[in-house]
Amino acid sequence: FQGKGAGGEPAGVYKAVGVSTKAFGGTADYAKLVDMLISVATSNADMGTLGYVTTILVAGNLKKALDFPASSAGRPIWTGTFADGEVAGYKAMASNQMSGSMTGSEDVGGTDEAVVFGNFADAVIGSFGALETIVDPFRLKKQGVIEATSFQMCDILIRHGESFCKGTGCTG
Repeated sequence: FQGKGAGGEPAGVYKAVGVSTKAFGGTADYAKLVDMLISVATSNADMGTLGYVTTILVAGNLKKALDFPASSAGRPIWTGTFADGEVAGYKAMASNQMSGSMTGSEDVGGTDEAVVFGNFADAVIGSFGALETIVDPFRLKKQGVIEATSFQMCDILIRHGESFCKGTGCTG
């Protein structure tokens, strides 16, 4: 999601061409999350495998926040588990693989949390060749250790940037 796009590392959603941006300017709330899906729908890309993905911190805060806090009918923004949740009627998941150290679109040690909404059917993962496993019984022989290494070549492509909206400036 937050690749560098250089040195053999995929660009990910945050640096893909055509991805829209929603500036959070603070904590995530229902209106900002709905704005993300409006951004994708405005580009006629609201079809396919739509959903949210974010950090555990953001998801946890959304579980504690209400969609309409001033109403007696308010309910938690995030329902379900971190792995299989729902936000605004769409699938949502939280993962430690999402960066909690963003600054804008860069994963450079900042304090912003990553939030993405989009059609994940438009994220193509290509795998080249087979998973290679190399066993080396010699390098660490004096310690009685056999070293095993695996290697897999793959790449990730965002087919239509318009199918995604990335959040920036989200603090939790």
